[in-house]
Amino acid sequence: MLPPSIEFPDAWVEALLDEVVAFQEQTLAQALSRPLGEDLPAALISDRDIDDAGWASLVRLRDPEGIAFASREYEARWTVEELRYRERN
Repeated sequence: MLPPSIEFPDAWVEALLDEVVAFQEQTLAQALSRPLGEDLPAALISDRDIDDAGWASLVRLRDPEGIAFASREYEARWTVEELRYRERN
């Protein structure tokens, strides 16, 4: 995870993303204000209170794999509802 308080050189981030999936901690507003995808780190959303409109905005993003949550509750919901991962019985 890349800390939000440090700005990394673009070339360094690009080289990192060629090798691993990297997440950068950010707020919901930050995640919605920029494209998510191959050229930028994925979003680790730190908000603890996301309303229905904010959730719907995230759902419309083109890369659901590029979103994770600091909140276990939101991460579990995202995993089941948007990524369609379920525990096997």
